[in-house]
Amino acid sequence: MGATASRHQYEEHFPSLNQLSNLRGKVALVTEGDTGIGYEICKMLLLNNVKVYIASNSKERAEASIAQLMVETRNVSVHFLPLDLASLVSIRGAVDIIRKRETELHLLFNNAGEALPQAKAVTADGYDLVFGTNCLGHYFLTMLLLPLLLQKPGGTRVINISSEMHRWAPEVVPIGHTGDASAIVWNKFKCVAGREQICETMRCAYSKLGLLMLTTELSKRFGGDGLISVATAPGILGTESYPHESRRSVSTTIHPANSTAMAAITSLYAATVQATYGLNGAYFLPGAKLGVPRNDAIDIQNCDELWNWVFEQVKGYYY
Repeated sequence: MGATASRHQYEEHFPSLNQLSNLRGKVALVTEGDTGIGYEICKMLLLNNVKVYIASNSKERAEASIAQLMVETRNVSVHFLPLDLASLVSIRGAVDIIRKRETELHLLFNNAGEALPQAKAVTADGYDLVFGTNCLGHYFLTMLLLPLLLQKPGGTRVINISSEMHRWAPEVVPIGHTGDASAIVWNKFKCVAGREQICETMRCAYSKLGLLMLTTELSKRFGGDGLISVATAPGILGTESYPHESRRSVSTTIHPANSTAMAAITSLYAATVQATYGLNGAYFLPGAKLGVPRNDAIDIQNCDELWNWVFEQVKGYYY
């Protein structure tokens, strides 16, 4: 009864999610799948017989969520994957685990994220916590998982959960142009002095802009290998990532979502919509509406420069 009701909750709002049934037998990884939107994504995947890995930095929270998901979906194919996106060493360790267990990965939901920490909050590797988690960490995770993602050409997708908040960041321009050149902007996230020049909200906005740029570049570099990369903006909810004093201002200017279940629809749709020309690199707004990100998020030179910058940051951690 509960499982059927939950499935209908989605399908009555977006009938095309019937395509989720086509995912039977697939393997998915959802970062921060133990809470919020990630939890709802995991629930719907499990209801449609997808094997799910919940990547989380909290074993206690993940195990509690897994137990609840098993009850709600009557599916035991859900597993905990220890992962701290704020540590490049932890990311590599998580990938080591899943590569030993699986030969293919069909869906990667880069869902986890920090939103508005103070400038002094840093990753284990010394980067701004919000940018290091949302952008740098997810990039490195995706790159290390490529051998599994490219096993099924045309049958795998990376869904990067970004935000309309990306529009708040000051415009980023390619090197050599007038304005905030990309290399200067990204380097600010490596040192305290640079981070202190950017307010909490703008650092989050930059991280969401960066994730959109990396989605664009991922689609360009690996689309020919059959990998589909899309970005979504699920809408604003009162999640743990946003401090209460900031949540009010954020939620008044970004598309609201009625519930975590409804917010998950956009990413689920991006994972299942029929692959057509133009899908790779697409950006979906709340309600699974096709959107257009800001121009600098899809600028060819901009995206290439950010890709090269993040590669330089993580290259010492590759195998």
